[in-house]
Amino acid sequence: LEGHEIVRRWIDLAHARRWRKLHAEMVVDMYTGIRRPLYELLARLLGSVMVRSPAAREDFVVSAEASLNHDAANRLEAIEARTLVVGGAQDRLFPKHLQGDTAERITGAALRLIEGVGHGAFDERKRDFDMAIKEFIHR
Repeated sequence: LEGHEIVRRWIDLAHARRWRKLHAEMVVDMYTGIRRPLYELLARLLGSVMVRSPAAREDFVVSAEASLNHDAANRLEAIEARTLVVGGAQDRLFPKHLQGDTAERITGAALRLIEGVGHGAFDERKRDFDMAIKEFIHR
């Protein structure tokens, strides 16, 4: 999966302590549209100001590796709470087929894919993202 390859690349950059490059690549991998080149440029130009080495460097690596190793697909059917799966239709980390599969495995889950954005949907299309959640809550 492309998402796994992306996270593995991030882990390699973290191990190499290349935090500026990691931050810039995360922006490219998560965002679409105008934010991608804008955020990438800012990350590269202002990286030393914006991006500092994390206090607990290994936390990023541990969290990233956990995300690669965790698979709860066989437990989704046990979820009984009302559930909304919401994300960007162009998400490279969690592609829409994976989001759709997740929603299908949870009884009665709703799926809301926001077109034109990727993993940063919550930020790039905040109004649409928030509206999807508000509509789900009010249903």
